[in-house]
Amino acid sequence: MITLFLSHAYEDQEYFVRPLAEALKSDFKVWYSEYELTLGDPLLKKIEEGLHSCDYGIVVLSQHFFAKRWPRAELDGLFGLETTERKVILPIWKGVSEEEVRDFSPILAGYLGISTDQGMARVVNEIKRAVALVDRYKGLQDAAWKEKFASLNADVKHRKAAVALAQTIDGVQQVTRAARDIIVEARRRSEMLAEQLDAFQLKVSDDPRLANSDRMFGAGVGHLSVIISFEAGALDSVDQCAFHVCFFRERDSSRDGELIEQYDFLPKFDRQLRVYWQSSDKILSTGDALLDLVFERFAELLKSELNG
Repeated sequence: MITLFLSHAYEDQEYFVRPLAEALKSDFKVWYSEYELTLGDPLLKKIEEGLHSCDYGIVVLSQHFFAKRWPRAELDGLFGLETTERKVILPIWKGVSEEEVRDFSPILAGYLGISTDQGMARVVNEIKRAVALVDRYKGLQDAAWKEKFASLNADVKHRKAAVALAQTIDGVQQVTRAARDIIVEARRRSEMLAEQLDAFQLKVSDDPRLANSDRMFGAGVGHLSVIISFEAGALDSVDQCAFHVCFFRERDSSRDGELIEQYDFLPKFDRQLRVYWQSSDKILSTGDALLDLVFERFAELLKSELNG
């Protein structure tokens, strides 16, 4: 059965996306957050699984969608699945104009979409029609083996390009810039939290090694602290670059901290040769995703400390 991935902002669920999912699920397998996600699920991993398993992505464009980071990440994932011979994205315009869509994404403005003003029944019929036409075209033009070879060819080209870039000064510089951006954003987030928190104080480290560094950053609350750091062991080898996240607990009898947890992320290059980060059990597509993990884990450890 054909799988449809519903990409949308949370605010559009109740009055449009949920009824749309219900209207489609009798004819398609629908990947919809309320169907697929349960308490405790790793959000990024589940979404990536949904993207890779889908045949088409229905993108509900609205002012809420434009303002959210997660829907944009999903859209980027859907763009990555498209080829010259494979149409994936089916746009729906919810209360937005062509000009607003163009301001958000000039590429997406070139896709023929349907407005929710035409009613739910018309939207559902147009989705069914689009899927049927595309599948019929694919059946006439392409055998399954051709698409498999094309995908394999793209994978090999990407692997060669990524390996080549990883052994250059430019590759190391690109990774270093990405890591420095993470350090800068970590400092910005921490300073913002330090101003907002009134029940307890988050302190940005004033250690000279951290305060003036673009490769290390530290912050703490009470006896708990986090230090993130980046190292590049060679000028021309990304293989010797790594990003470290360490959580410490201060000991009462010593200034030395007790290491609680450590995460080590290695830089990789995606199909567009952009940097992403990978550990032994996690793949994080952006620096923001990496910092989301850091601050969420910091909050969890802090809650455990306070409860203990």
